[in-house]
Amino acid sequence: MSISQDRASVEAYAQWLLRLLDLKKVTRPRRVDRGTGLERLDAHRMPLSHFTDAIPFGNEAAWNWRDAEHGDQSDDVFTIATPADVDNRLNIATVQRCDDPGTADHDRMMVRRLRFVKRPIAPAVRAARHTIEVATLVVTDEALGLAETHVSYYGTDGTLGGQFSNLLTGAPADVRTTTMLRIALGLQFMRRYDWHVRIQGPKGTGLLIPATATGCRNLLKERDLADGEVRRASLVHLVAEHQRRKPSAPHRTTDPDDLTWVREHSRGRRKFTWNGMQGEVLPSQDVVDRLAAPT
Repeated sequence: MSISQDRASVEAYAQWLLRLLDLKKVTRPRRVDRGTGLERLDAHRMPLSHFTDAIPFGNEAAWNWRDAEHGDQSDDVFTIATPADVDNRLNIATVQRCDDPGTADHDRMMVRRLRFVKRPIAPAVRAARHTIEVATLVVTDEALGLAETHVSYYGTDGTLGGQFSNLLTGAPADVRTTTMLRIALGLQFMRRYDWHVRIQGPKGTGLLIPATATGCRNLLKERDLADGEVRRASLVHLVAEHQRRKPSAPHRTTDPDDLTWVREHSRGRRKFTWNGMQGEVLPSQDVVDRLAAPT
């Protein structure tokens, strides 16, 4: 897929999140289930700010930004890890179009935040060692700016490869939900090693795009020029460790005493504007820690 097609796809996600800023009303769904007349345990309202920094999910074009070296993109996000492997760290938001045919939410914009919590805010009929909260915001009417939120909880008994269960109903999680939870665990693992591009709206709601250092540059080749600029300032990038000739040394010298080592470091701007939106390149935490480590 071409760079221009990828850019259009990612821009579409950014526009969805900007539309979230214009929502006129965010509510919880009706507490009474029309089919059974029973109260819905998952009918809870979550604030819009809860869904910021969402990562594009379920869209091949968005993942192409990562400039993966191998062909199978699914290897980047899928894991057989259990919640115990990332205990107290899972906190991922994703944005996508709902692709469940035949459901009321089909083709609606959906943002989910998955995170570990110590106790559910809704009554759970089943206990678990590790509780994953899945808070969902669904835009029910984009034209009118209406959305609703609800929350569900999943967990395992802590055994290796344990089956996820819905803690509100006690029923086993279906295949689609299990895959979503596994991918979220994989995304969490990658957070330390991925670079990200953050595109942010005027009120702070943002979109995180996973990328490699090279992918960040490709994504932003056509970023906006700042006022007074005739060429785009260089974005943040890594400079590998290398030797440099001392200023007093003869030209083309090979004498070790005339050379000095320059440690690995970063250069360039992190912040930019892109299609009128504020953006920032976020180097991976692994890189940040490595550069900060004493020599």
